[in-house]
Amino acid sequence: MPTSIDLDPILGWPALALLLLALLVALGWAAWRGWRGWALRLAASVVLLAALLQPGLTIEDRRYDKDIVLMLVDRSASQEIGGRRETTDIAVSSLGQELGNFEDLELIEVAVGELPEATGRGTMLAAALNRELSNLDPERIAGAILVTDGQVHDVGIEVDIPAPVHALISGARNEFDRQLVVKKAPAFAVVGETAVLEMSMVDHGSSPTVPRPSEMKVSLNGDHSVSATMEPEQDVFISVEIGSPGPNLVHVEISAVEDELVTSNNAVAVEVSGVRDSLRVLMVSGLPHSGQRTLRNIFKSDGSVELIHFAYLRSVQNLNPAPSDEMALIPFPAQELFVRKLDSFDLVVFDRFDLTGSLPRSYVELVRNYVERGGGLLVLAGPEIAGESSLTNSELGAILPARITGNVHEGGYLPRVTALGARHPVTSLLPGSGLHEGDDPSWGRWFRQVELADASGQTIMSGLDGHPLLVLDRAGNGRVALLASDHFWLWNRGVEGGGPQVELLRRLVHWLMKEPELEEEMLSASASNPGIEVTGRTLLEPPSALEVISPSGTEFELPTRAEGQGRYSAILSDPEPGLYRLKGGKLNAVAAIGTPHSRELSEAIATADKLLPMVDATGGGVFWLEDGVPDVRMAKGNRTLHGRDWLGLTPRSAYTTTGISVQPLLPAFLAMALAVMLLAIAWYREGT
Repeated sequence: MPTSIDLDPILGWPALALLLLALLVALGWAAWRGWRGWALRLAASVVLLAALLQPGLTIEDRRYDKDIVLMLVDRSASQEIGGRRETTDIAVSSLGQELGNFEDLELIEVAVGELPEATGRGTMLAAALNRELSNLDPERIAGAILVTDGQVHDVGIEVDIPAPVHALISGARNEFDRQLVVKKAPAFAVVGETAVLEMSMVDHGSSPTVPRPSEMKVSLNGDHSVSATMEPEQDVFISVEIGSPGPNLVHVEISAVEDELVTSNNAVAVEVSGVRDSLRVLMVSGLPHSGQRTLRNIFKSDGSVELIHFAYLRSVQNLNPAPSDEMALIPFPAQELFVRKLDSFDLVVFDRFDLTGSLPRSYVELVRNYVERGGGLLVLAGPEIAGESSLTNSELGAILPARITGNVHEGGYLPRVTALGARHPVTSLLPGSGLHEGDDPSWGRWFRQVELADASGQTIMSGLDGHPLLVLDRAGNGRVALLASDHFWLWNRGVEGGGPQVELLRRLVHWLMKEPELEEEMLSASASNPGIEVTGRTLLEPPSALEVISPSGTEFELPTRAEGQGRYSAILSDPEPGLYRLKGGKLNAVAAIGTPHSRELSEAIATADKLLPMVDATGGGVFWLEDGVPDVRMAKGNRTLHGRDWLGLTPRSAYTTTGISVQPLLPAFLAMALAVMLLAIAWYREGT
């Protein structure tokens, strides 16, 4: 119960100073005149001045608070290596018991791991310490104890703590580990070209005296491609040819060596997105029609498409004896396009085009060969295709997905997505098509259709009287699409509400050019927060389960969940780090877990170096738990805060004031009585 004497003057200090000065002058004059009572008058003046100061005895009631010790326990992925978790648990239990023996200490234990929002950033130990300190009274902090393997990834953050920080390292001093590092890797690469990755193999910790090489294996999308020997600290350049657009997973793995701490950082997975330099389209049109500009505008609006368009303006009805080089505004470079440059195009479009003396049949055969080698062909039918000069009657007829009967129907009808089309990526979930089979589409009608029969391909849209309207097929390595109407432009004009002509033609064109997201049969897998997320699409019945091969070689089945319209999905939870291979029927997919950019498992050896700046700045110490758990002592004054086998905490003696009482030392009535008595005695002595 601390006490103190405090003053509460009735007058301000300037007034008291003037009063004191006046009294001193008066008393000095009395002493100079030789008055016998001046000393008593001085005593009375002192009593009056003391009464004006109102001295009091202040008694403070305090409640002393316990000192706080923060113990942050690293629970990140690197703590699962070897026996670190067990060592950590033993140290935490031992320290908890010992700190509990101090009556004036309060222990706050905090588990620190990778937060969901910090995934990939590693262990944020300094940030966690700052977060806890911000919620506590700094006057009560006696110290902080960090139980970790030392692999901390935010050591640059400044920690403001008025007490020592001690680090207890859970690993061993002489650990050795080998890490495969990606130094440079492209995020994108042009399809058909080579992507170059720069790799390096780094040894951490107690490296062997004689360098030991490792065998390196490289695979692209699960297919083994390269094997080589890799030396430590040597840069290796790996070249992989990107053969398909979309995500391409490059997986690189090195063999383990003796005494290596972990092997999870011996593999990395890099995703390289394959992009086309440009999608080149050759469009050859017949007589101008309303849909020609619509189709041309769709191609032009796509920044990834390079369009070359030629139109023939001559038909059977307007034959002219003039030479073709005098009729054409620009001579059609048929030989240049169909002989020399044809393979440079990703798609050839014949828009209401016939063979009325415009294109030699030998060139048409070149187009068929081009498709069978892997090209795309789109035929947009109009009345011309039903005549004798139709493309059907040429060499292209053998690869068209349906037979053209020669009949052209005029009359309004609603284009409909077929049951197969509801699953096909070109027309699946097409806006306005109707959510359920049998529902009428909400788009407008078309008014002309060329009759098709004997469809050998996939009929994904039907028209008048259920006849095939849009038919797709494969020819050799290429793809063919036949649209039996030229009235898609009505949707663009908004006739009867219009329709999704841009979306339909965009999907159709990109399917012909083999864009991965429009494959009918598709299986993909990617790393996600739950583990591995798998999505698939098929025109057949979705598989009930997928075959999975884990990184350790274990084979098992992963059940799938049907989502309608031929789509299905699956989740593989808590996978082990490494490369997974998945198979569903003839489809294959790969996914890598843990290996890409994992800071926790990249540098795995235990270290004290990262925490030394923080520990030294606060006067704390570093202890390796392989030497045992240090004792805890209270270090008072300027004593050293750590020793070989003990760590010190600073007692803070913080308190909270619960009440204050004041007892006056010179009550007013007592001061007045004493002053009157002294003055009376002074008057008496001066009067005798």
